[in-house]
Amino acid sequence: LPAHNSPRGSFRILVADDVAMLRKGLVHAFVDIFSQFPNCPLTICTACTAEDALRAIASEPFDLMISDNQFATPTTLTALSPEEEKRDRPHVFLGAQTDSSVPMRQNIKNFFTTERFTIREGDGTLSGLDALVQIEKASHSSPLPFPVLMLLSGHKIHLPNDCGIIIVQKPLKKSQFVPVMESHALRLVKLDQCVNVKKTKGSSIIMNKFGTQIFVDDRRAQDSSNTTSN
Repeated sequence: LPAHNSPRGSFRILVADDVAMLRKGLVHAFVDIFSQFPNCPLTICTACTAEDALRAIASEPFDLMISDNQFATPTTLTALSPEEEKRDRPHVFLGAQTDSSVPMRQNIKNFFTTERFTIREGDGTLSGLDALVQIEKASHSSPLPFPVLMLLSGHKIHLPNDCGIIIVQKPLKKSQFVPVMESHALRLVKLDQCVNVKKTKGSSIIMNKFGTQIFVDDRRAQDSSNTTSN
């Protein structure tokens, strides 16, 4: 569930990839996943480079950022105007306020038809990993919430144990997303990037520091109780 003060009362995801087809695939996948949770509205923004993603993270709160590693220079994409950059970033929204007369897939198609980004000279040189590392290092000084960070890579990447970036080898199937998040949840709690809030009736809620519920795991609470009692 989103934090009570989240913009548009939604779970917010930033997808960063230089390939439009892959951005579309991830957006469709997240919409399908969150369609199973009608009480959790969803906002998805896109970025075309790591630099574009950093500017998005610096200007708006996100609960999850999922990024490609290598980016190309954005030579054929449309840039946001200076006035548009002052407003909320273009996004796909899934929730009660969605126009029910327009199919969701048509909404997504309309979004990508007019997709726009912040584009600067030199964009495309920074890797997704470098951008995620920058975000993690700045997490304690940023006034905005710290998102869960996930890197999609075609190569094996090994990071220090105290690094909270989730590394996933491509391709990431829709059915794998929730298990991947769950498998890293306790490590993010240990790294103080998320909080484990134990509820009654044996449930355990993993939340980010913004107060957004990442997921509920009954078994984790039960295992924790058993460990404590032993």
